[in-house]
Amino acid sequence: WPLAVGAFIMSFVLVADTIPEKVPTLVSVRSVIFVIFLTLTFFVYPVTSNTIFNSFACERFDDGFSGLVADFSIDCDSPKHKSFMVYACFMVMLYPLGIPLMYIVIMRMHHSRLMLDHEDYKHFDARNQLEGSEKWEAAIEHRNRDPKMAHIQFLYYQYKPGSWWYEVLECVRKMVLTGLLLIVPSRLSGSQLALGLFICFISFGMFAYLQPFVNPNDTWMQMMTQFASF
Repeated sequence: WPLAVGAFIMSFVLVADTIPEKVPTLVSVRSVIFVIFLTLTFFVYPVTSNTIFNSFACERFDDGFSGLVADFSIDCDSPKHKSFMVYACFMVMLYPLGIPLMYIVIMRMHHSRLMLDHEDYKHFDARNQLEGSEKWEAAIEHRNRDPKMAHIQFLYYQYKPGSWWYEVLECVRKMVLTGLLLIVPSRLSGSQLALGLFICFISFGMFAYLQPFVNPNDTWMQMMTQFASF
């Protein structure tokens, strides 16, 4: 259903872009519609990704039967399930990989604004200001209220200009920890645990090095959250 709802919402944006002179009201709310679409994808991403990866999580028993962990009445070796796995592979490209890629592509279109390099930000001279200075904070405030980036504001408003992509990385990290690890067979639970701890260690190290949040309180809160993952 997320795909159908997303396509329905984006159809209004397509109509607004195709025949703007005939639907002026739709054009005026285009950005709002786009915000609704991106927010929908953000919320369905972890749940949908987890469900998709559940399709690959099978366990083989001593008698040779391979059952789906989510429902052992389903035979993973059956032609029906194998054909469903082809569909699941397509969904992996669409949701777990496609949604983060879409975020990056859309944000890259506004890269100069996210980095405070755009002409509209020149008077702040933010690149030559120390982090936390009055001009730097004013530039961040202006960026977070920029109407040209209102539809992606929820993806970057917490982060420093150089770490505008960090929320996308967080989406991928959570997807890997809660979904992708399900593919590791349960009989290799030690490997699953080791891989999960390794991912947590790498992400904690990256976060400690980058410290991507604008607000120092958010940085400490995230560090405690990352540490709790161990």
